[in-house]
Amino acid sequence: KLYGMTLCFVLFFMSSIGPAFNRYNRRFYAFQFARNILTGRETASLLPASKNPSHRLGFERAKGMIVSVEQGEELESVVALIQQKTSPNDVVMTFPHLGAYNFLADRPFFGRFPMINLSWFSDRWHQELIDEFRQNPPPYVIIPRELTNFESVGFFANEANQKKYDEMMGLIQDGYHLLAQTPRSLIYQIN
Repeated sequence: KLYGMTLCFVLFFMSSIGPAFNRYNRRFYAFQFARNILTGRETASLLPASKNPSHRLGFERAKGMIVSVEQGEELESVVALIQQKTSPNDVVMTFPHLGAYNFLADRPFFGRFPMINLSWFSDRWHQELIDEFRQNPPPYVIIPRELTNFESVGFFANEANQKKYDEMMGLIQDGYHLLAQTPRSLIYQIN
């Protein structure tokens, strides 16, 4: 009788642990890493994007981060250009949503928000941005070569945002010239 109860308890316990173990085994990197270490298997294939060519970033704010080769070349070229052309206190405008460059290059962003498209939530914020741009234009503006379909749909679902975007692009095109370009970005310098 005791043997039967023990067997039932062990079977119940194993049926509870087995599926959870199997799920963790397929889902969580830390669990897979520990499993491979304990069983003597290699761990390199567990790294993110291990099957794709990757690039380890070398600039200060993202040193050691692993990204795709294409993304790494883009980030490093834009950040290097910003750091070469500006001093640490120079404001760089990244329009409409490239605020990560300000962080990566360690340069202050232009306006109230690191991503200009956030000013589109309020007509007052947008007008504040336009006024500041006219009074104190930043020396450099970085914009994407083109917006993805997802970005276009997201940004311009509200027709007013398209007008705000066009207004700012008009000011950029009137007061700046193209300094450099990368596969994904255009870098403008004030005239």
